[in-house]
Amino acid sequence: MKIAIFTLSEDLHGYLVAEQLSLLGHQCHVVHTDSLAGTSWIKWYSESSGQTRLKDSCDNYFSPSELHSVWWRRVNAPQVNAADFGDLAAQKLVTGECREALLGCLLSSFRGRWFNDPRMEVAADNKLLQLQVAKKIGLEIPATLVSSDASAIKQFVHDCNGQAIVKVVKGIANFSVPTRCVTEPDIAKEKSLLACPAVWQEIVPGREHYRIHVFGRNVIAAKIVSDKLDWRPDLEVPISAFELPQEVSNLCQKLIKVLGLEMGIVDMKIGANGKPIFLELNPQGQFAFIEAITGIPLAKYMAECLSAD
Repeated sequence: MKIAIFTLSEDLHGYLVAEQLSLLGHQCHVVHTDSLAGTSWIKWYSESSGQTRLKDSCDNYFSPSELHSVWWRRVNAPQVNAADFGDLAAQKLVTGECREALLGCLLSSFRGRWFNDPRMEVAADNKLLQLQVAKKIGLEIPATLVSSDASAIKQFVHDCNGQAIVKVVKGIANFSVPTRCVTEPDIAKEKSLLACPAVWQEIVPGREHYRIHVFGRNVIAAKIVSDKLDWRPDLEVPISAFELPQEVSNLCQKLIKVLGLEMGIVDMKIGANGKPIFLELNPQGQFAFIEAITGIPLAKYMAECLSAD
């Protein structure tokens, strides 16, 4: 099969999965989406999609119409050499034009399976929609408020007996805002609350966190034991493979399907009642670190997903 991975030049995941696809006997084209500017990488013809060509990171041209599947992993980063083309406005123009031409080429020429379809992923990446869908299909979710209204926020935190967390609705790559417990000074600063909406949630107590990788028909989970709300900055904690109850595995797959995705990584936590509580979904989450720590062959699972009939 012919498969293409669209990701950043420094993304380890692309290399790991491409290697596994090669071992499975498939042809894989990796396109570095942050290294397009300044190169002759696209030839799109209105008259025939069969003539359309993209160039991969090894300078080989390929036709999107011949691809079995596409992993649309990381596509929104600035072009690494954008500064060569002028001031900030010009740099943004170059980056945007490369991204739109690439997306348009795939949307008009590719007829295989997306992982994930960018039109569906935009919606599925929204935390508000995720929580609504998760609750609708039967998953438990924390009590949540998304708001910039100071009075509503203060009342919500009061209703949670002061046991609440705050996190970003989306966030941006170059400005990290970790999830943290809400303090009295946080909700006293009304100007800060008014700046933009944030996600306010009741705290889910406990130490057991679950990182659940849904790759097509495969659902692979890891358990992280940590006292911290956001375990990501400290990976020096017990992390191990974990077999999910079949009911939870089925609900995770249903969540992915209802959101119109083929893959995604789900974060859950075990609540006081012993039931898993859905926290959020990342349609293109990181998994290489879980593989490195636990030995779970996640890149192989992803490669098998991309090449499945």
